Amino acid sequence: VCDYGQMFCIFRSPNTNKNLKTRTIIDEEYGLEIEINTRGRGKLVKAGLKHSSDECIVPSYVKTIGSMAFDGVCDYTKVILPPGVTTIEECAFKDSCIKQLVIPLTVSKIGDGALAFSDWTKVEIDPDNPYYSTDGKALYSKDYSSLLYLFNSGDSYDVDYRARKVCSNAFRNSSVREINFHSPTIS
Repeated sequence: VCDYGQMFCIFRSPNTNKNLKTRTIIDEEYGLEIEINTRGRGKLVKAGLKHSSDECIVPSYVKTIGSMAFDGVCDYTKVILPPGVTTIEECAFKDSCIKQLVIPLTVSKIGDGALAFSDWTKVEIDPDNPYYSTDGKALYSKDYSSLLYLFNSGDSYDVDYRARKVCSNAFRNSSVREINFHSPTIS
């Protein structure tokens, strides 16, 4: 049923008679497949499609980076997430060759293994992000109490003295050879 006079559309699935909640679009400039719900909120589901840039600027209507969205993608050197992205789902950047990532202050959830198995050289996080911090070499919880992920940052790395916990995927794919802990109560 469509009423273009008021720009209102309801799409019904022939099998279930339920409203479809998303439509898929392709951003050709950056080679992104994005699902958009009826409220205009996007979920990036696949990156690395045919595109013309080595830098990927995710559109502002994207709120979620889907699971495996950048899996195996080696077409970009840098990905910039816009303000408004709230979630980076599990394994979102798994096995990608992307070197740089910019995370806005609105990201409140980074799923398990979201940054694992990738060769990061630089991950920037808005300093006002209330959930995450970085020293440029690792991703921490905001208060530095948990080490979430160690980037490829040279031969050795000194874990921040405030760290009390190291998450299970923290060292996946890291080429760091020596890790020094300065907290006697780390787990």
